[in-house]
Amino acid sequence: MKKNIIIVTVILLAAAATKAQSSGDMLVGAGLDFLKSNNTGFGNQVQLGAEFNYFINGEFTATAGFENWTAGTTSLVIGGRFYIQNNIFARIRGIIGDNDISIGGGYSHEINKHWRLEAMGDIYFEGDFALRGGVAYLLGK
Repeated sequence: MKKNIIIVTVILLAAAATKAQSSGDMLVGAGLDFLKSNNTGFGNQVQLGAEFNYFINGEFTATAGFENWTAGTTSLVIGGRFYIQNNIFARIRGIIGDNDISIGGGYSHEINKHWRLEAMGDIYFEGDFALRGGVAYLLGK
């Protein structure tokens, strides 16, 4: 647990020294887990998520969204992203409904001015990990 706190602290400090998007920009995205440690077989438990990110400043977003599992549960997600560089971010999310917290990071590849491909990984406090791919659309000023 102490190791996770140290890692998150280092990521937050690095994020404070860099600049990513502009204040007021919004990023809307959707993703699908292609690997999750608690899956019992291919396609038995698919997780789909959608997020809305509002850039508070160039390095930090406030995040809200949802996670939906084919197993039948839907959870509200609240958290934030910390952009270490323009395309590299760390994130922390509270998952209300599943009663968990995840920390992770990702890479956002710019396709054009608005569209992004995203790859993310998360570690959940309950002990699972997941890798996710998705798309995002930047609503800029």
